[in-house]
Amino acid sequence: MTTLIKMFMFIVLTIFISACTPTYNIEPKYNLEKDQIKIDTLEFNNITENFDKSKNTISEGNFLRKRKSYFTNDTECKSLTYSSIQAGHRSYIGSDLEIDLRELSKTKQIKCTINKISNIKFTQCKINNDFNRYFISTSVVSEYGGFSKSESLSTHKNCFYKLKEHFTNKSLKDDVKIKIYSFSSN
Repeated sequence: MTTLIKMFMFIVLTIFISACTPTYNIEPKYNLEKDQIKIDTLEFNNITENFDKSKNTISEGNFLRKRKSYFTNDTECKSLTYSSIQAGHRSYIGSDLEIDLRELSKTKQIKCTINKISNIKFTQCKINNDFNRYFISTSVVSEYGGFSKSESLSTHKNCFYKLKEHFTNKSLKDDVKIKIYSFSSN
């Protein structure tokens, strides 16, 4: 009985918090006719879909997977790779991008800084003191444990900062606080 009450309170609290804070969507919407992708309200033109390796069915115990890549000659956002996984009914995903990066920090030298804007994490990581990687991610907590959906965008520096600026400006209009934190292998 106590477990049932705790689960009910968790669901009510999650709904209450979700109702107070706007959530943002990072999935690119591709328009073939216009050669354009839209992320939230931000548009990128002259885009070509490089590949789409998505599994389009979902059921109990299965997972809906999407993996799409886009590129253009535009220096502002020349390449983007979107990937997501969504759990089927009564299933959950065990980790998200941040958990995976923290796990990676056990075997590689890594330093990451995260700017969290509502439900989106803008993560910049330096791996093995060699190069920077730029990720934009979001995940939804599942009532069964873990996550019901996890999404990420991998891109280059210019595109990362363009998207970060867009969502930062949006958060200012929506009065959403930005949380900044970091972690490293040390």
